[in-house]
Amino acid sequence: MNLWIKNLWGNMLYSDTYIRKVILMLRDEEYGLLLPPKPIGIHNDSLYADPWDNDYKHVVQLANVLDINTPIRREDRDLVSLGSVFWCRTNALQKVFMHNWKYTDFPEEPMPDDGTISHALERILGFATVDAGYKVKTIMNSQYASELITILQKKLQYTYDWLWLNEGVKNTYQLSCLQEEKEKIASFFCDGEVYLYGAGDYGIQYLKKLLVWGYKPKAFVVSDGQRKTNVICSLKVYELSEVENDMNARFIITTNPGLQEILSLKLEEKGIFNYFKGICL
Repeated sequence: MNLWIKNLWGNMLYSDTYIRKVILMLRDEEYGLLLPPKPIGIHNDSLYADPWDNDYKHVVQLANVLDINTPIRREDRDLVSLGSVFWCRTNALQKVFMHNWKYTDFPEEPMPDDGTISHALERILGFATVDAGYKVKTIMNSQYASELITILQKKLQYTYDWLWLNEGVKNTYQLSCLQEEKEKIASFFCDGEVYLYGAGDYGIQYLKKLLVWGYKPKAFVVSDGQRKTNVICSLKVYELSEVENDMNARFIITTNPGLQEILSLKLEEKGIFNYFKGICL
């Protein structure tokens, strides 16, 4: 909670110089709302994944009440304001300020943790700003930014350790392709024998990913004349000519992207089209 308070007020009122810079930004006609970063902490991290909590439908309803015509899209998470601590141009939030609010519009204290008009109002400010023709920007002071980077590095390390151990994912590109690749793998292993075409470091890492997902290929395959050992990670290593006539063979090309193009042509020259390029980066 202390970090959240520091986030809100420290990034809005850090110093006299900081405030003067904020005012200069607001004098720029582009910016109508300046927000603190999303909160970070043991539990507050969830707001990076879903800042809406259970309030999305309430924000949509409130937008209709306030005549805010900017689409309220779930994916526009950078527009979701949190904490009700911000700098703004008053005309950027004119529709919010000019509404005929009544005390009876809001729940009695103690207020529920989520799902009220208060929580919707907290989250709608960015959309109201865009509706008024202005931009929304997140700001933070340099000291907080330094502390945030340190915290996020630790959290990122924990996250990637888990992703590698449980999903065989090593970077955000692999993560973005995860569902699509899992679907390809599932269809590939449902029938026939699967070979990994490429037995270097990329191939070994891809094997680890498959094992994490519960799949075990039949063997590694290398181009003719390239076999340096007969077994890698308990799997046999074949040359392509030894398996190219296997009608049930399926190939996942497990090399760097540049070499994948060359190997795919090599397979097609032999009349083999039952393959795909694995995500090995």
